Amino acid sequence: MKNVILQNGIFKESQTKGKEYLVYLDVDRLMAPFYEGISKEAKKPRYGGWESTGISGHSLGHWLSAAAQNVCVDEG
Repeated sequence: MKNVILQNGIFKESQTKGKEYLVYLDVDRLMAPFYEGISKEAKKPRYGGWESTGISGHSLGHWLSAAAQNVCVDEG
């Protein structure tokens, strides 16, 4: 990632939108299934969709991967 620098255009805009979306998501809601898994009360209700099924918590893994990649990009 350090060898690629995005110039103004659709890819840079997409990267910016992705960062905005990561900040927009509520980490307390992403963490809710983990609190429930240890019989603790979550700070906020979990998200719907996949987060309301047997694979809840899955979205947090995607969030962490995307956040880590954005740190690499910002530090590069």
